[in-house]
Amino acid sequence: MFKRNKKYKSDISKFISEIKSKNSDIETKQKTGRAILWDKIELSNQEQDVNKRVTLRQPAYVYFEQKK
Repeated sequence: MFKRNKKYKSDISKFISEIKSKNSDIETKQKTGRAILWDKIELSNQEQDVNKRVTLRQPAYVYFEQKK
């Protein structure tokens, strides 16, 4: 149907290529940021036990005070 123009680069692609050429360490910074925010580290059994003991249990419905 349509033939692709392999020489064509969009403005966004040019912009990203330009940024990457100016800042060669940008990809490592991106990977580091992703690791901080998204990648989970495995906790040892001892650390898991400590987390369970330290975590406070939240009441089921927090909008009203529960009568004691």
